[in-house]
Amino acid sequence: NAKHRRDKDRLPSCGDLVSDALTTDELYPDPDVYALCVQACANAYDAEAVRKLHDSALQKGFCAEDSSLGRALIRAYCRVEDQHGLERTLEQLQQNGLEVDGRALAVLVEYYASRQMKSEVDACWTQVEMRGLQGVELCSSLLQAFGMFEDTERIELVRAHMGLHAVVQGYLALDDIPRTTAVLQEMEEMGLDLDADWYAAWIAIHGKLNMSASVRSTLELMTQRGVKPNLNVF
Repeated sequence: NAKHRRDKDRLPSCGDLVSDALTTDELYPDPDVYALCVQACANAYDAEAVRKLHDSALQKGFCAEDSSLGRALIRAYCRVEDQHGLERTLEQLQQNGLEVDGRALAVLVEYYASRQMKSEVDACWTQVEMRGLQGVELCSSLLQAFGMFEDTERIELVRAHMGLHAVVQGYLALDDIPRTTAVLQEMEEMGLDLDADWYAAWIAIHGKLNMSASVRSTLELMTQRGVKPNLNVF
């Protein structure tokens, strides 16, 4: 929604977004609009623009609302590696009684792990356990982080909490073929119900390895066993 004074063929810059936020209330009527602008500035790695948008949203009271803005700020500060801004956002969420959702926690876990901040990763895991959070993105981030720290005890806890199907998808998201294969084989050895998702994971592995013959044989095996493909997965 660039202003008419701008060249309509030019996308608004981070500076434009900040200027509009500070001077034109009608262009920024709610926190969700701010969240989109924060995301755009973060994608451009403009940390200063992110901070100015955060300040503007704070002045309007938007940071006290349960919206996408808190999640966007967490992702943005992690992307531009602004530790102070991140801590400020988390403190504001806590003060307003707002919780970090699973996807934002996944981003936090990746950020903390990349900075070797083990205690912060552990604190995120405690939240996951206490709140019963699920999700492939979150599972993948935790597996990667605890694998980096060689914390086998917590990896087992993540497996138990998330379930083996989520663990398979988590390792697939990391392109960790050996561990994905090991979990799939473990599920078969345990005598678990091998549903369409299990076969889809094998097909994904064969696809990544360019094993077209194995893809076809897996599909044939599904047909023989009467397993209907999950179209959402395929």
